[in-house]
Amino acid sequence: MRDDLTKLVPKSAVILNVIRVVEYMDADGVIHKDDFSYGGDGEDIEMGKALELIEWARAFTLSPTYLEMFHQFMSEEEGEDEEDDFA
Repeated sequence: MRDDLTKLVPKSAVILNVIRVVEYMDADGVIHKDDFSYGGDGEDIEMGKALELIEWARAFTLSPTYLEMFHQFMSEEEGEDEEDDFA
């Protein structure tokens, strides 16, 4: 299950940890979620490091949503300021 990640990182990079969660359906139609994460030594990743990377991935995934919400909020605030100018 250890893929060749050399196409994704610089040639001089040393891969320290990989988070990989796979959801798949078996031949019987049963859906499974399995963790295939590993450390740079090829062994299981330490729980603390896994949680750190999972939180980073979550923040990275949600950041466009947060930016859009912030942009909408700021646009609404600007609209209110412009309305106050005409009062």
